[in-house]
Amino acid sequence: MAITFAELVKLGIQKESEAEAFYRYWAGKLNDPGGQTLLTELAEEEAKHRVFFENLKESDMRGGQAGEVMDLHMSDYLLSDDISEQSSIQDVLITAIKREAKAIKFYSDLAAQSSNMRSSFEKLAAEEKKHKLRLETYYDDYILTED
Repeated sequence: MAITFAELVKLGIQKESEAEAFYRYWAGKLNDPGGQTLLTELAEEEAKHRVFFENLKESDMRGGQAGEVMDLHMSDYLLSDDISEQSSIQDVLITAIKREAKAIKFYSDLAAQSSNMRSSFEKLAAEEKKHKLRLETYYDDYILTED
């Protein structure tokens, strides 16, 4: 099923708004200053992605190439439960990593189905990969060392 440009814009705004809200909410709930800072920064980046979609014109969807981003593949092995007000920073980070993995798949799938918009979707997937890497690195540096 092909997605129209208008549907793409609406879906992109929705996904990026949800991601921004998730990060802002949990940044305000965590007691960990480093985690708060990381989630706040990611919320700001998701807001920029939302603005990208809000200002997107069909003629913008061409050119460029996404760079490679390292993947630690933590999302392949971490198990997550539903998070709640009582969730630990570890639970929140695992959920965030899983959410970024889904965002990467979403944009990668759109890139695979598109011709004239492929590079834009690849760039968005690369941005989400950067977010996932930052979360995985923080998890590795501050959570795995505590156990």
